[in-house]
Amino acid sequence: MSAPIDMGTVMNPRQERLQAAVRLETPDQVPIVLNAMFWVGRHYGGLNCRESMFDYQRVTDAWRRALHELQPDAYMSPFDALAIGPPLEALGLRGLRWPGNGAGEDSPYQYLDQEFMQAGEYDEYLLDPTGFMLRRYLPRVASAYEGLDQIPVSSGTVYLGLVHSAVLYARPEVLRAFERLAAAGRVLEQWLGHSLAFIGEMAAAGFLPDFGVVAHAPYDYFADFMRGSKQAMLDLRRRPEKLLAAMERMLAIHERTILEAAGHTPCRTVFIPLHWGLDGFMSAAQFQKFFWPPLRELIVRLIGHGLTPLVLWEGDCTTRLELIGDIPRGKAIYAFERTDLELA
Repeated sequence: MSAPIDMGTVMNPRQERLQAAVRLETPDQVPIVLNAMFWVGRHYGGLNCRESMFDYQRVTDAWRRALHELQPDAYMSPFDALAIGPPLEALGLRGLRWPGNGAGEDSPYQYLDQEFMQAGEYDEYLLDPTGFMLRRYLPRVASAYEGLDQIPVSSGTVYLGLVHSAVLYARPEVLRAFERLAAAGRVLEQWLGHSLAFIGEMAAAGFLPDFGVVAHAPYDYFADFMRGSKQAMLDLRRRPEKLLAAMERMLAIHERTILEAAGHTPCRTVFIPLHWGLDGFMSAAQFQKFFWPPLRELIVRLIGHGLTPLVLWEGDCTTRLELIGDIPRGKAIYAFERTDLELA
C-alpha cells in the first residue's frame, strides 16, 4: 500500500493555477478539471460499465492514458465513485443498483430513493445519533450490517453493565454480521491499495485529485440517505422543528467526520454535491429556512478549518444566486449544472 502523498512535494503549476482561480485572481490559463465517470474507461480502454466498476487494472490503465493525453489541472479519481464494484457487492448496499445487481452489464449504477429512517424516529436520532446509525440505519441500508440491531445499547452503559451486556455480542446474528464486515473490510483493503497506488503514481506525474473528502448539505443528508426525497419534503410541513433539530445535530457530527477524513489526505478541497435546494424542488422561503442556513454554516466552518468547499449545484438555482453569494470571498468553488452565468 502506498504511503500518504505529501502535497508539498507535488505542488506544481496546475495546482497554482487552480488556487489562483479560487482566490479570484487571474490564472495563466483557464483551469480544466477531468470530472468524468464511465466515458474514460469506454474511450480509452474499451470498457463497458461493469468492467469500469470491477476491473481495477484496466480502469487505471484507461485513466492513466486519459490524464497524460488530456493534461487536466486536476481530476476526480476513478476510485472515488466509479471503480467501487467489489466494495458494493461485499457490503450488499441497498441504496444503489449496479451492473450485475439490478442493472445491465453496460448500464451505469443508479441511486435508489428510499426511506431508511421513519418519521417517528427523529427523537431516537436526536437522543443518540451513533446508536441510531449502528442499530437502525446500517442494518437497513446494507446486508453486511444485518444483525447489528441486536448489539447492546452502549451509550450510558458503565461499570458492571458493560460486563452484563457483552453477552449480546455472542448472538448468532451479531457474529454473522462481524464475519461479513470483516470480509468486506478485506475487500476494501484491496480497493484502497489500488486507489492509493494510482493516486500516488499520478501525483508523481504532476496530477492531483480535485477533492479529498465528500460532504453533504444537512437537508440533502436526510433527503438523500435517511428519509427519502418525498418524506423529507413532507417533513418540511409536517415536522419542521424535528427536521431543523436533526440537521443541527447532524452538522456538528458531520463537521467532525469531515475533519477526521481530511487529516488523511493532502488535498484540502471538500466536495459538496447539492440536490434538493434547487429552484424546482423547494420554495424560496423553504430554501431560506431549511436549506441555505445549515449549508452556509457548513461552508463557513470548513473554510475556518483551512479547507476549500467545492459546491456543485446539480440543477438550476438562478433564483438563489444573490443569496448563495453570501460566503467568504475567494475561499470556495461553486460549480453549476445550469444557471445564468452572466448573473452568477
